[in-house]
Amino acid sequence: MVMYRGNNKGTGIIAEMKKGILVGCLLVGCLMLASCSNKKEKKAESPTPAPTEKVEQSAKPVVFEEDGESFEKVEEYVYTTTKLNVRKSCSTDSEVVKMLPERAKVMRIGVGETWSKIRIDEGEYYVATEYLTQAEPVVDGHLIAIDAGHQETANTEEEAIGPGASKKKAKATIGTSGVSTGKKEYELTLEVAKKLKEELTQRGYSVFMVRESNDVNLSPHERADMAKEAGAEVLVRLHANGSKIKETNGAMAICGTKNSPYVASLYDDSYRLSKDILTHFVKETGANNKGVWQTDLMAGINWSSMPVTILEMGFMSNAQEDQKLSDADYQTKMIKGIADGLDAYFE
Repeated sequence: MVMYRGNNKGTGIIAEMKKGILVGCLLVGCLMLASCSNKKEKKAESPTPAPTEKVEQSAKPVVFEEDGESFEKVEEYVYTTTKLNVRKSCSTDSEVVKMLPERAKVMRIGVGETWSKIRIDEGEYYVATEYLTQAEPVVDGHLIAIDAGHQETANTEEEAIGPGASKKKAKATIGTSGVSTGKKEYELTLEVAKKLKEELTQRGYSVFMVRESNDVNLSPHERADMAKEAGAEVLVRLHANGSKIKETNGAMAICGTKNSPYVASLYDDSYRLSKDILTHFVKETGANNKGVWQTDLMAGINWSSMPVTILEMGFMSNAQEDQKLSDADYQTKMIKGIADGLDAYFE
């Protein structure tokens, strides 16, 4: 092989050049890495700006004054914890417009320490704050409204016997009285109503009493509204009968007619309720069964928004039956019969 020195020298020069270029690239790369590192360190060293804190400012409550009472404006549903007087102004001396039943749901539009302003019947009125709660009441079992018929003082003002009716009757009467006992009907009905409440409560029902004293002023319309506001499923109205014929006796139930202009939609349930209660009532007491009378003349039925019956427990105009109606043992039988009738209705 022929070897040329010149050729060998050129090759070495090229190799040296490549080596120099490689070294240069390495130096440049190191410088770039160092520069990037310095930038990162400077970035890390720069203080991080504090996050902007959002301060949520709640809207200030709207407060208004009425009759010296401060109210916070609200719009919320609340419930009554007891029967409650509704007044025209925030004072115990103010006129009572109506009475709300326990567990009634109302719209509160203003709340104060002593009084709350509520909206009902398209008007604005006042009730005591301490007897209102935002907690929805829990009802155990079926809720029965019991209305002890009549009251100790009559109210001769008239009201329509039903929605849209032209015929009117007195708002309240005291009812009949016992020919033997001298007891007033309003006393008898409340006496039985209180015992019925105890029996139904023991059976697991919840009970709303339309009245628990004789000193009330309630029309049939108002009584029906109270049962509705309480959320009752049925309304049982207790009465006693009277007749010019002293021999007449027996128990009767009353409901509206199938073609009632007021409560036709409630007919089937009201008739069944009436029949069930009357059937078990006469079974327990042995009273004469005078059947279910269907009529559209009873305001106590026509204003109802739920299945309703009037139970005429007996004739106070009959001396013997009048005595029975006030007898404790007989009342126990009456109570059992009514309660059994309600059991049958809800089966």
